[in-house]
Amino acid sequence: AGVPLVETLDGNLLSDDLAYEVTSLLGQFPEVMDRAGTDYEPYHIARYCLDLAKAVSRAYRELRVVNAESAEVAAARLALFTAARY
Repeated sequence: AGVPLVETLDGNLLSDDLAYEVTSLLGQFPEVMDRAGTDYEPYHIARYCLDLAKAVSRAYRELRVVNAESAEVAAARLALFTAARY
């Protein structure tokens, strides 16, 4: 897409509610893994993955990388989607 992946970015560029939702879910990953292990309930992981997939899908539909408001916003969104991928 011609948008380079950056090493660091300004988190303020991800001010959209959809970007916040994805970021928030990504931050919950360690807690979800701990809860699944502590409770011996793998459904915590399945539910988390489903919630994350839904949030990323909504964000991907609405938050443009190509033709974004600026190159900096495009790079920040690309970094968000790349983080969700891994």
